[in-house]
Amino acid sequence: MKRPFLKTSSLSLALFSALNLVGCGGATSGFDDGSSTVEVERGPVLYAHVMDASGLKAQQLAGTNQYTFNLPPAYPMSSIGGYIDMDANGTLSAGDVAMGNLQLHAYEGEKLTLASTLSHSDAQYSVLETLGFTLEQLTTQTPSTDLAIAALSDEVYRYCIENAVTDPAQVDLSSLQNQIATRIADYQSQGFTALQQESLLLEELIAAGENLSVLDAAEAERLLAMDSSLSITQSSFDDLALTEEQKVLIAYSWNEEKMAKELYLNLYDAVLSQGTEIKSLYNVATNSESQHMEAMRVLLEKYNLEISQYSGQEGEMIPEGYDDAALSAVANASFPLVDIQTMYNDLWNYATFNTTNLAQSALEAGCMVEVKDVEDLNESIEAAGDALELVSAFETLRAGSYNHYWAFNNGLVQQGIDEGCCVLGEEYCRPDFPQVPKGQGNH
Repeated sequence: MKRPFLKTSSLSLALFSALNLVGCGGATSGFDDGSSTVEVERGPVLYAHVMDASGLKAQQLAGTNQYTFNLPPAYPMSSIGGYIDMDANGTLSAGDVAMGNLQLHAYEGEKLTLASTLSHSDAQYSVLETLGFTLEQLTTQTPSTDLAIAALSDEVYRYCIENAVTDPAQVDLSSLQNQIATRIADYQSQGFTALQQESLLLEELIAAGENLSVLDAAEAERLLAMDSSLSITQSSFDDLALTEEQKVLIAYSWNEEKMAKELYLNLYDAVLSQGTEIKSLYNVATNSESQHMEAMRVLLEKYNLEISQYSGQEGEMIPEGYDDAALSAVANASFPLVDIQTMYNDLWNYATFNTTNLAQSALEAGCMVEVKDVEDLNESIEAAGDALELVSAFETLRAGSYNHYWAFNNGLVQQGIDEGCCVLGEEYCRPDFPQVPKGQGNH
């Protein structure tokens, strides 16, 4: 795996080439019944990072632990990060507990719980069957509605916390079978609701000094004031011991998001000066790209990385000592990484070369950026490995790039270019990118 600063961009080679026309189609996959809302529970989980197998990100329905995909999602679905809503009031508040790096998965159904996660393993399911669970129960019930599911969830959660396990698929359920059976019997005899039982366990673990991150009122207020579900999600992860390569991934992504934002805004102004407004350029830049750039800045600050003077040359280390003022002072259309600077210059020259058709070429440049972003993010997700915080951040950025690609594709169609991004040739014709139905996406 090459470090991001060694990635060779095909943009410089292809920007001025004669490109063949390729037609585009598309397909989607997901729930058989066409539904698109899932529920995440360990106690109700707010601000989780919920993705499907194709990389689509679900958006939380305000005040709930329900998350909605703009398209029917593909299995398996996963949830990482977020906060357990201890008082079930639908918002972050003092006493809520970070999920940290604990992973939840669903291979069928519409519930993301520890039970749905465990149901997929043959060895684990064999133990669960012995305990009296059915597959339907494991995949359709939640800890707040089913005492047996609550007992299973609590016992496995306790084990994961005490043993620093982030993937419940690694838990040997046969070693916990007696404890789970005992907890089920206790829960069914004590008269508490499942949600009350969950809260009691969390309070017990907190009192025992387990490594749980509990919000105080000031931190909850600070997170909510950020008004960014991505930033809130990232803050809910435990700190990582980053490798040098993982530091580079963050540095590269901050530069790439800054490049996209400023290229789109500068092209928007250039097109507007000719009397044409391309709203998709402005909307993508000021909404998504600004948010994504801020999310990468949050990671730079969290891990104390100083990249404002980092050129990205091979062998160069990223220094510690985050400096917000220095980062904010990096000028418009200027980038610490030389590869990103070259990419910006090439794209700007491509888009502005033909001044008589600037609107079309600006949108074409947008198509090129988003395809390159997806390719880079695919590599970054692979390189991030088990660093789930980075994986979740890059997956969210990639989901945004899918939306942006189709926004620019549709912009070209509105300009009379029926082929959309495919007018650029096979390299940039990506019908495989997930597509949000018109009117449902945030571009």
